[in-house]
Amino acid sequence: MIKWLLGMSILLVLIISCSREKRIKRLLNSKEVDEIILGCEKAGKTKDAKYTDILLTNADDPRISTSLDHKGVTVYQAKMNA
Repeated sequence: MIKWLLGMSILLVLIISCSREKRIKRLLNSKEVDEIILGCEKAGKTKDAKYTDILLTNADDPRISTSLDHKGVTVYQAKMNA
């Protein structure tokens, strides 16, 4: 019974981490400025180098966020901070 619970908990952790990775990649590849900036924040918090290619793609994007959460932040700034 303990082995089964341990196995199920490991499986659950793997499923959650995979869905988080997919969500971050979806946000980083979005066309919306606020979604890209949110994806940059999440990618930066993970400190994982696997997002480097996506972050450097179109890194010179000058678009600026107008939402209250990220007002005045450019996509370039968010990508470089991540």
